[in-house]
Amino acid sequence: MRYWLDAYNIIGAMPNLALSDADKETQFIAYINAVGPAAHYYWIVFDGHDWDVSHERQRKYTVVFTPADQSADDYIIEETAQCVHPDAQIVVTDDRALARVVRRQGCQVQGCAEFLNQLNTHSNAATAEKPQAPWDAEVDWLCDRWGED
Repeated sequence: MRYWLDAYNIIGAMPNLALSDADKETQFIAYINAVGPAAHYYWIVFDGHDWDVSHERQRKYTVVFTPADQSADDYIIEETAQCVHPDAQIVVTDDRALARVVRRQGCQVQGCAEFLNQLNTHSNAATAEKPQAPWDAEVDWLCDRWGED
């Protein structure tokens, strides 16, 4: 699945990040990189900057900064309209106008709170699946058996 993130809209819904934070973009990108499942690809779209559109591509995500005269909503609408498989696109936003347009294009829409809960659930599940460290007695027994200190 490909996720199109209306980034400032999602940041506004986060309990531990605020739109007033100076480094909100960096923190949000790091969060998506840390907890976003590797099976998905994320287009993280920020709007309203004073330069031409810029892209930063990574293994798991692309960050887009739109120019000042283009909103993240408009960018997402234009890009998802060109997708060959719109049903494999999920737009994450609480903006009803954006949601209405991309639904008409055939994309799925997910609310910000639902998306954040999904990421947190995935992150917690991944942490729970990690094997636990062996007990000290087991390590001592293995070290004795292999002649290690």
